Amino acid sequence: HVGYETEDAECMGFMYVLSFSVTYAIETILLELWIPFVLAAVCLLPFGAVRGHCEHHVRSFWNWTLFNIRGRSPCRGDCVGDPARGYTMDVFCDDFAWSLFAIESMVWIYVLFIMLYGLFLVAWIGLFVALLAVALLIAAVVAAIGLCEGGGGADCSGCG
Repeated sequence: HVGYETEDAECMGFMYVLSFSVTYAIETILLELWIPFVLAAVCLLPFGAVRGHCEHHVRSFWNWTLFNIRGRSPCRGDCVGDPARGYTMDVFCDDFAWSLFAIESMVWIYVLFIMLYGLFLVAWIGLFVALLAVALLIAAVVAAIGLCEGGGGADCSGCG
C-alpha cells in the first residue's frame, strides 16, 4: 500500500513502510519464538551427552564466560570418567546437554533478532535525517538562487 491515499490519510514511502513492518514482524517473532525452543528443551530432557574427553580448556564462548565468572578451571584433563569427583556441575550439564543446547540456541537467535530489530528501528530514523538534510540542501540552493536573482535586497545593477 505504498503511495495509497484516501481523503483522510496518505501512506508513507517504501523505506518507512518497510522499516515499520519489519520491526513489527520482529516484535511478533520475539513474542512467540520462545515457545518452540522451550518445547524442544522439554522434549530433549531425557537425552544427555557422554563426554569423551575433557573440554575445560577448549576455547569456546561458554568456557570464556565461565573463566570470566569463576576464573581458571582447576581441571588438569583427568575429569572424564573419574567417579571420585562425584556429581559435579559438569556432569549435570552433560545429563541435560541437548536441553541446554536448545536454550543456548534460543538465546543466540534472540540476540540476532534483537540486533535486526535495532537495525530496522534505526533505519527509519536515518532515512528521516537523510530526507531532512536533502530538504535543507534544497532550501539553501533556492535561497542562494534567490539572492543571485536580486530577491535578497542586494544591489545587483552591476551584475550584468
